[in-house]
Amino acid sequence: MPLCLARSGSGLGGVGFALSVATYRGWGKKPRKPVQKLDRTVDTKTEPMKQVEAMSAVEYFKYGARLMKVNPPHRSDWSILARMKRIGLEPGEFETELSGATVEATKANALKLMKSKLPTLAKVKNGWQMNTDTLGVYGNYYLKRAIVAQVGLGANQPEDALYPLALADSEGKPIVGESNYILHFEQDELPPANAFWSLTMYDAEGFQVANQLSRFAIGDRDDLKYNNDGSL
Repeated sequence: MPLCLARSGSGLGGVGFALSVATYRGWGKKPRKPVQKLDRTVDTKTEPMKQVEAMSAVEYFKYGARLMKVNPPHRSDWSILARMKRIGLEPGEFETELSGATVEATKANALKLMKSKLPTLAKVKNGWQMNTDTLGVYGNYYLKRAIVAQVGLGANQPEDALYPLALADSEGKPIVGESNYILHFEQDELPPANAFWSLTMYDAEGFQVANQLSRFAIGDRDDLKYNNDGSL
């Protein structure tokens, strides 16, 4: 039951806006209605994570190959591309001489590696993982990119938002739902933010925890009751 303290580092964190872009030839004219093509075969009811986990390793690699053709890898990815080519994985195709059992074993091994790496994915400061290195711009840290995609779909750069993560209590024991906890901020220790901060509880799969209060986050935008000394 990890806790995530989201702190927006800029005004972007709390503001949503829509930007309409017009061509020079279309300036001043009535906007054209966008043409939408919906693929009715896409499963919009099953959670994306469950859809991915239900794939066989072969299906996953073939799908990844198609995506790499549509979204070409960066030129700095040449090293990993050369290694993937050795097992038959290239942008647009996946044809391998490896046995089916070997390919399937990669899925279990990869998920096991990702799970084991999560607790040490970032530096720990005062009990919180402070993920400020390579977050949002991963370079060739493919393992971290995969873990962030699995647990959060994506992430902002640290210049815009921070996501401190607590996996253990003050005694180093895993945070679990059967226990009660106190999170205490001294007046001068409240999360610094130019927009907002909030605290969210997640389950083992990375989803928000259902509860009778239907409360999924609490933060400085709520009616918080501070102590007489200004602490929280």
